[in-house]
Amino acid sequence: MSTTKQVAKKEEGLPAYMTQDKGMGTEDISMDDIVIPRLKICQPLSEVKQANKAMKDGSFYDSVSADELGESVNVYILLKWNSVIWFDNQKLIATQYTDAETKKVETIGIPPDGVKGISCFNYMVVLSSDLQSAIKSGVAPKILIYSASSAAQKSARKLNGILQSNGNKGVSIFANRITIGSEVVKFDKGSAFMPVFSTKKYASKLEYVALKELHIACKKMQSHESAHAETEETTIAADTIVNNNGTVVGQTGKPNSEDPFATEEE
Repeated sequence: MSTTKQVAKKEEGLPAYMTQDKGMGTEDISMDDIVIPRLKICQPLSEVKQANKAMKDGSFYDSVSADELGESVNVYILLKWNSVIWFDNQKLIATQYTDAETKKVETIGIPPDGVKGISCFNYMVVLSSDLQSAIKSGVAPKILIYSASSAAQKSARKLNGILQSNGNKGVSIFANRITIGSEVVKFDKGSAFMPVFSTKKYASKLEYVALKELHIACKKMQSHESAHAETEETTIAADTIVNNNGTVVGQTGKPNSEDPFATEEE
């Protein structure tokens, strides 16, 4: 996905002339060059514990910054999609998913012949605390991807059922405030921390306005560049800035009544 199709992220003290060309020269930065920020659960043998031995097992952390986020987190889901993934020596080599609207199967990378992939539920989320900070400061919130595969799908299926039930009542997916905790589950080969989801609260009116704009922008960008959605959805909301009344603003910091991601190239 070309970064020229995005609105440059607002930075403190960054002069307007520096962002007027919307990332010129970064067009060839692809999914292979990007580290995907993910929301993960710390397991006893997680690599992150080598850098931070004080991190508590079962707590959540940002896979890029390695920041510990607590034993539970409150999030809002901006997008959900299903996928099948393949690994080689712990490196992601291929992803396949079906576009929700076109029903077209998209494949990124080359799946190995004769090897069954791993089924995943994927959620692009924003932490409730980060959303609140973004609304107050106008600085873009951090966006993370949480993926539930294998044993974690049991709990995620329950979450999906709740989201669907609420959707039948007219509640948008991004309006649900979701608390994710963890619990130890025993398996034949050992035990691991698995996610536990609960959805008892909803977004405030102010949060809802900002979340709706983020959701719309992400869906639009996903439809334009569906082949890279698995990776680059994480960069979309990082270019959206919300002010104190929930209005999405562009790189100038002024309210934009039109789509903040629209560019001449589109």
